Amino acid sequence: MNKKDNIAIVFDCGATNIRVIAMDAHGQIRASKSLPNATEEDPNHTGGRIWNVENLWQKFTEASKQVVAQINDEDIVGVTVTTFGVDGTFVDEAGKQLYPVISWQCPRLESIMTNIHRYMAVEELYRISGVFPYAFNTIAKMVWFKENHPEVIEKASQFLFMPSLFLKQLGAEPTNDSTMLGTSMMADLKNRGISEDILKAFDLPKALFGNIGEPGDCVGSVSATGAEATGIPEGVPLFLTGHDTQFAIFGSGADLNQPVLSSGTWEILMARSAHFSSSSEELKAGLTTEADARPGRYTIGQNWLGSGVLEWFSRHFYPGLKGDELYQTMIEEAEAVLPHQHGLIIDPGFLTDGGQSGGVIKGLTLQTSRAEIYRALLEGWHSDCGKVWKYSKAPVDLIPTGSSA
Repeated sequence: MNKKDNIAIVFDCGATNIRVIAMDAHGQIRASKSLPNATEEDPNHTGGRIWNVENLWQKFTEASKQVVAQINDEDIVGVTVTTFGVDGTFVDEAGKQLYPVISWQCPRLESIMTNIHRYMAVEELYRISGVFPYAFNTIAKMVWFKENHPEVIEKASQFLFMPSLFLKQLGAEPTNDSTMLGTSMMADLKNRGISEDILKAFDLPKALFGNIGEPGDCVGSVSATGAEATGIPEGVPLFLTGHDTQFAIFGSGADLNQPVLSSGTWEILMARSAHFSSSSEELKAGLTTEADARPGRYTIGQNWLGSGVLEWFSRHFYPGLKGDELYQTMIEEAEAVLPHQHGLIIDPGFLTDGGQSGGVIKGLTLQTSRAEIYRALLEGWHSDCGKVWKYSKAPVDLIPTGSSA
């Protein structure tokens, strides 16, 4: 009899692509399938951006069936889901979404975070949660619902973050995890749970967020419906993973105080630590701190949009090219441009805060080529370009970004 392999199936929802991966106990990828991802316009709010969870689920099921077909499904010992942070939505008792998932890319949230001090001082929010006051934080979405659609909150049985929405589709109990909560600006970071002080200030019921689980917790098993949709055998255990950054840092094998650059839609430079501070000094430095994959540890760092910017560029300047041909063409053209000879300066804007404040490419002429723009993006934007986001009355200065893009 052949020895059974232990294979985990990972559903990974990124802002640029979704993928399903079959990985063995040694970390080797046995099979994978990736499909493009993008936001859609909110049918209920002109100019709003949402994640269409049903469409994403269809992509996941398509990818999953292709992956499972390449392995022995009897070797699958567990399934988990990881996604970007902050996003989720309210569901009713039957698990039905009461409103689409508002994307972190949605511009409707900027003014809310700018005026968040009406509910609680941003310095206090930062001190408790550790999370930098990005305009797209979950707490801003809560305020938007309170001020625009309070009936959604009133009807809701629970708020579920993105990983939990997909785990529920697979058959799991609706359970949020500490790493996703840790991105929301609603957590008591020291205790890895919801902050009662923050919820009280925003008049939000604690029951909406349910019991908070930990990465690695088993939250059910693949249902008959989930099995039919994905090709994964019924009864396979389902586990929490949570935020993709913590998943990446944990998977890197980094120990305490070892920096890790997680490169994807976002460039996230973080280090695991046994301690953290969230004073005005860290706030001014632009630091954000989240709950690590392991209790008692924290991940401290800074974020910049990385390949999300390059994907935006490729869609608009290299239409018709895909896959290896696309990137090979872009790289070859950029190589023909001498370093720093394009005369362009990138004003961060959409490169640093998720599209909230807009951005500028300075120095364009009638002779500027797409290769020169791409070269400028690769070399990184000018370190003196200024502010990432304004809260209350005072702008926050970031540490110079250098060539992190």
